[in-house]
Amino acid sequence: MVHLHPLLHKSPETICSALITNSSALGQHSQQDQNMPDSTSVSWHRLLELIIKITDPKPWQAAVGALKAEAIVARLMAFLASKCSLFPRLAHMLQIACPPSLGQQQQQQPQPQQQQAMSIPETLASNLVVRFLSLQKYPEVAAAQGSLPHLLCVPLLWHRCPRVLSNVSGRLWEHVVASLHALKEPSALIAWLPNHQPDGKAGAAASLLGNLAQVSASALQGKVSKRTQEEGMTIARQFSEVVHALLLVVPMNSILAVSDTVMANVDEEDEDMQPEASTSGTSGVEGLTWPTNASVSPALSLQLHCLAEPALLKALVHQALPLPSSGTPSQSTPQQAGTVCSLCLMLQALAGVSALCQKALIFTAGPADFVRRLWMSHLKAAWAQSRWTASNDGTLDPGWMLPVIVLCRVYSTYLNTTPDAHMHRMQRPLPIEQLYTSDAPSAGLLALLKFALWQVLWVEPSTGTMAPAARAIRAGLKEAAGKLVAQLYDRDSRRQFLPAEAFQTDSLPPERFRVEMQTAAAASGGLMQATNTRVWGLLRHAPCLIAFQERAQVFTTVVEQDRREQRNMGMRQYGWGQQHFVTIHRTSLLQDGFEQLNKLGESLKSRIQIRFIDQHGMEEAGIDGGGLFKEFMECLVKEGFDPNAGLFKPTSDNRLYPNPAAPGLVPNALALFEFLGRMLGKAMYEGVLIELPLAGFFLKKMRNPHSDVNDLVTLDPELYRNLMFMRDYDGDFADLALTFTTADSDITHTREVELVPGGSSKAVTADNVVEYIHRVADYRLNYQIKAASEAFWGGFYELVARDWVTMFNEEEVQMLISGGGEGLDIADMQAHVNYAGGYHQEHPIIRDFWKVVSTFTAEQQAQLLKFITACSRAPLLGFKYLEPGLCIQMAGSSLDPHAPDRLPTAATCMNLLKLPPYPSADQIRDKLLYAATNAGGFDLS
Repeated sequence: MVHLHPLLHKSPETICSALITNSSALGQHSQQDQNMPDSTSVSWHRLLELIIKITDPKPWQAAVGALKAEAIVARLMAFLASKCSLFPRLAHMLQIACPPSLGQQQQQQPQPQQQQAMSIPETLASNLVVRFLSLQKYPEVAAAQGSLPHLLCVPLLWHRCPRVLSNVSGRLWEHVVASLHALKEPSALIAWLPNHQPDGKAGAAASLLGNLAQVSASALQGKVSKRTQEEGMTIARQFSEVVHALLLVVPMNSILAVSDTVMANVDEEDEDMQPEASTSGTSGVEGLTWPTNASVSPALSLQLHCLAEPALLKALVHQALPLPSSGTPSQSTPQQAGTVCSLCLMLQALAGVSALCQKALIFTAGPADFVRRLWMSHLKAAWAQSRWTASNDGTLDPGWMLPVIVLCRVYSTYLNTTPDAHMHRMQRPLPIEQLYTSDAPSAGLLALLKFALWQVLWVEPSTGTMAPAARAIRAGLKEAAGKLVAQLYDRDSRRQFLPAEAFQTDSLPPERFRVEMQTAAAASGGLMQATNTRVWGLLRHAPCLIAFQERAQVFTTVVEQDRREQRNMGMRQYGWGQQHFVTIHRTSLLQDGFEQLNKLGESLKSRIQIRFIDQHGMEEAGIDGGGLFKEFMECLVKEGFDPNAGLFKPTSDNRLYPNPAAPGLVPNALALFEFLGRMLGKAMYEGVLIELPLAGFFLKKMRNPHSDVNDLVTLDPELYRNLMFMRDYDGDFADLALTFTTADSDITHTREVELVPGGSSKAVTADNVVEYIHRVADYRLNYQIKAASEAFWGGFYELVARDWVTMFNEEEVQMLISGGGEGLDIADMQAHVNYAGGYHQEHPIIRDFWKVVSTFTAEQQAQLLKFITACSRAPLLGFKYLEPGLCIQMAGSSLDPHAPDRLPTAATCMNLLKLPPYPSADQIRDKLLYAATNAGGFDLS
């Protein structure tokens, strides 16, 4: 390089001629100099000054004119960029000569230091970049822009050159995105990355991604008014593809600790949303590895967190998914489909970064308005027209799978983090009419979701022969779409906004479903053994596509089959059905039951015969034919779930959940929880209905151990309302004087619990109130009763397999436990009743009885049923399934003049009503109502 020094004082013409003449020597030097020049090298600074001088068009204009001068400068810039590694060298110089200014480290968008003069390296960098970008209209310059992105591989570039941020960051960002987009594949990107950084290619890639992310929001927004819709979609697509490629190669989960996440545990279910394998068709590319023991700059971490910030996501989504101006869905085009695919791949890769996943999903769902824009700008029209653009990778995606997966995950996140009222009052994230309308039932999003689930769960053959990427995208679709449909169904169960048929598939009416179940059972040797069939696949991933009554019938069928198999096994082993004889003292019913039955474990499925010892120590008469066991279950529930016993607490609407203070109040509390779970399972296993109202959030744990903030209303409605008030609060949070703590009370004292480490000194602010709300809900719903819930449902699953009940939501499970809640079907009850003691179907008193019962209100009918069976609800599938069967027996004789003076009595253990022979319907009515509303105790006569 020394031979160029004499040229510094020559005219531009001479310098240019000499430079071009010596191009081979300079190019050779650029290839040989692997160490790069030191920042103090006079020759390197002078060379940069020389470059600035010879690429200034003004001195050339007098000699050759303005147009030719600019063309000469363009030729020089192209030569320097392509042949002399100008920008890689400039990047290295900036990294050495310009240490990052981290005085504003906590700002994700550091502001330029306007009052400070730029350093010489920064001045050179700014001038060269501006000059190079101004010459992009020349083909040779455009062709040489591939080395420009090396500048963004400088760690914390915008902190090193804050003035560049204000001068050229937007233009530089756009050209870098276009240049990197040309690399196409992650493998090409890895090969292109510089390797001279201390952290190697991984460090260069992370710095490149961080620098891009930091200015992306302003760059996407900066020219939005000047871009056409097509240009906006193009830049959004290019940026999405570049970020997706970088996320595939940068070891993000190694760089960003999970503890960096702004809001933890918003939805633990989303742990399974990270795909088993990349669905991009590039899953074979091996990513870079972060060097062992290499540190991560906090400023780099902040830069990378910009990828999940609302400003960037909103700008990107709005550019990629422009809403049609008329409000009607636009026509689907291949360009739009490609942009949607690129955006969805990027969002899916972003959701695979543990520290960014929840933030990215929350802000994509909220500020970015992703769900509405994706539906209105693309999916709605493509669905209506059946116009999809299939992928050309290994996923075998017809064109709708990936967008539906990402939409479902974003939509699910919104539902997990917002109250039900937002869906109705604010019509977000999508107006309800866009989900389903009775006028056009097949046009809404719900119809597309049902179609998607039907295709992958029923229509498509087994995925066993598919490539890993194809299997992964279908597995992701089953989970994501199934979860969203279930969430919508659950919300509809709490507050109906759609008809039941909106959720059910038209492709499998009840008659066909029953035939399919029978066929699957016959082919597999029983319904329990048919778990790998498409029928069970549908019930496992999208149960609400099947009517509740049909699913309840499946539950009854598999339980009956299991009972038969258990008893057949006992016959083979013992020569008779296995049974256990248990002696229960009425004065210590819970303790006796625990000591004798809890140790049986799964053997509880065998027949249990009860022998009662009364309060005087005398054995009660009677042989247990099923009635005594039913009475035992009723008494056990009353005692074990009684809030006064300390194991369970009531909510404000008297629904029960584990008492968080139970371990300190009740000896052996966790073992008792496990026992009560087993006994609830035993009751359901035997078809015994019990009046046991459990809290909705606790029942939900039967399906999923994690409850979310919307479940808080079923535990503490007042706390839920207060937290929702805080969520929408627009005042000064300092006035509330709240910290990240909550009160934990038991019978003896109240203590303050920190929701996060150092929570007592962490104030609740407008920026972190959502995190506070979810941490409070998580503590109350999950943490406080975690051990008790695990013990209870663990015991339950020993009797009732998880697959048998996860097809139901909490409202439906409550009906399995306690029966239907829609009043009595008198005709069904009449068709499945037995008579004894002289009564029969045509007896005049029986005819009057049914006439009287049919005139009762729903509440009176429920009271009568509870008087007879100890449960106010009818069997879910009808009285045919009541165990033991309903019976009406004459009490006394029609010849006894005192018989009409007696009240009806009931043996609830036998579901037996003892009805005296009353001479008139009015007397039947009066006596029944009096007895039913004043019922007490058990009559075992």
